[in-house]
Amino acid sequence: MTILIRPIITEKSMANAARSVYTFQVAPSATKHQIRELVTKLFSVHVIRVNTTIVKPTIKRTGRRKLVSATATKKIARVWLKSGETISLFDLKEE
Repeated sequence: MTILIRPIITEKSMANAARSVYTFQVAPSATKHQIRELVTKLFSVHVIRVNTTIVKPTIKRTGRRKLVSATATKKIARVWLKSGETISLFDLKEE
C-alpha cells in the first residue's frame, strides 16, 4: 500500500513550505502516525505535527448537454517540521 501519493505544489503550499509546513496527497486509509513515520524515514527530518483533511468531491458541468461529473475524493496531509529543516522535493528554484 502506498501512503504518500504525491506532493501538492501550489502557490499556497509553497508559501507554507517556507515556514516548514509541507503538503502531500495521501492514501484515504493512511493514519497520522503512519504519515509521520514515513516522512521521517524517507526525508530524514523531525516531524512535529500532522494534520489531515478529506477533500469532498465537487460537481463539474461539462459540455453543452450539461453532463454532470464529480471529482474524486482526496485526503490531504499537512506536515509540520522542526524549524530550519526542509524537504528537498519542494525546493523549486526560479530561473
